[in-house]
Amino acid sequence: MNKKIWTLVLFVFLVSTPAFAAPGSSVRLIKKQNVVISLSGIKDLKSVNYELTYLNGVKEEGAVGTILPKKDTESRTIYLGTCSKEACTPHKNLKSGKVTIKFKTKAGVVTTKRYSLKF
Repeated sequence: MNKKIWTLVLFVFLVSTPAFAAPGSSVRLIKKQNVVISLSGIKDLKSVNYELTYLNGVKEEGAVGTILPKKDTESRTIYLGTCSKEACTPHKNLKSGKVTIKFKTKAGVVTTKRYSLKF
């Protein structure tokens, strides 16, 4: 192909491909017992998966979840402890933690963000 045809093909591709705005996310620790994952710019995504892992003494604890976006913003609050029907007991000997968030587009493209937690 000559240079003019390649330029035209590239132009058509760029014009016809929708722009993908990177979603926003933040992770924060509240009162050392709750982790809040906040997401924005996600309404056009297929799914958002999150994984929280942390050390409770020497034992690894964690939580996983999937969000199927219906709105542009979502948040999840994860309690760092165990709960039964009657009461919740916080984990007390918290050490390092990590949060991994995976954003999946409807085209199947996955973008990953990672956060570290300090207790």
